[in-house]
Parts: sequence; structure tokens; C-alpha cells
Amino acid sequence: MSVVLILAGAFVGFTHSAVEIDTERKRARFLNVLFGIVKTGQWMMVKPDMKLKVVRSAQTWRSYSGGNRTLDIDQKDYRLILYDSLGKKLMPMAKAKNLNEANSKLATIGKQLNIEMI
Repeated sequence: MSVVLILAGAFVGFTHSAVEIDTERKRARFLNVLFGIVKTGQWMMVKPDMKLKVVRSAQTWRSYSGGNRTLDIDQKDYRLILYDSLGKKLMPMAKAKNLNEANSKLATIGKQLNIEMI
């Protein structure tokens, strides 16, 4: 029984999502890292007609206490999103805390992958 609890705790504690960008082969993948070790996700070729854009993200997390009080946590940041040639959102590429940092990452990743930045 304790082994199951340890495995469940390790899964919850160490599993996270990430983005891996291969600039040499011009490809990227959105992946989940299970237990902090095993990477899962498929590579997507980045084509020259794709676009990269900075989008402001605002999320609110709400929790309720036993005394029926709410706690709201706001999370605001900027994300670099990869779009296909038709304007369809494909995947997030990076995350930044402020607009200057996001624009800097946009320029860097856009140059490395040789795609249009909007």
C-alpha cells in the first residue's frame, strides 16, 4: 500500500509540461515529462509559413475554504503561441512574466526558426 502512495506522490510531484525546440532541425514539441524523467509528445515540423505571436494570458484559480470563503489567485503572463498558415493555434512555445521579456523571446525564437512574428 505504501508503494502505491509513494508512486502516486512521485507522479504528482514530478510530472510537468514543457516545450522542447530543436532549432537545427526546425521542429518543436509540446511534451509531458512523467515522473520528471520520461518525455512524451510528438515532434512537429516548423514550416516557414507558420507564425509566432505574443498573447496576454490571464487565469484565475479559485479555492473554497471550509467556512465557505473564497480565495482567488490571479496569474497574469505573456505566452508565445505558434500558429499555422491559416491562423489556427498550434501550441504555446514559451512563457514570460512581462511584455519586454516576451518580445525578446519572440525575436530570438523567430530568428532561430526563421518564421514570421506578428
